[in-house]
Amino acid sequence: ADASNAVTIDIAPLASTCASALSVEGSALYLLSSMLNHACGAPDANVEFAFLCGEDGCGRGGDLTLLATRDIRAGEELRVSYVSAEDVPVKSTRRAQLLERYGFMCSCSTCA
Repeated sequence: ADASNAVTIDIAPLASTCASALSVEGSALYLLSSMLNHACGAPDANVEFAFLCGEDGCGRGGDLTLLATRDIRAGEELRVSYVSAEDVPVKSTRRAQLLERYGFMCSCSTCA
């Protein structure tokens, strides 16, 4: 991926947990990224987390970076994939995971 398309959202998370402490990759609350919508198919950006871990453990915050997968026009809606169609190809399984993990039934163009 081309790092020149990267945009770092440099805000302190309100809460975060080190990835190693959970059975999932991790959790955090970032105000701006919470406005991103979901799409199972080709997302407009990929999300990368960098948790800060030190001698006293993890969960002290970190950066969320969005890496654009294509050119994005000003004002255009951004979509990321919470559960991708590539990782979970069976639509009913993917939709069930989204409902269980994120509390919504996906109706994106890939699932419709």
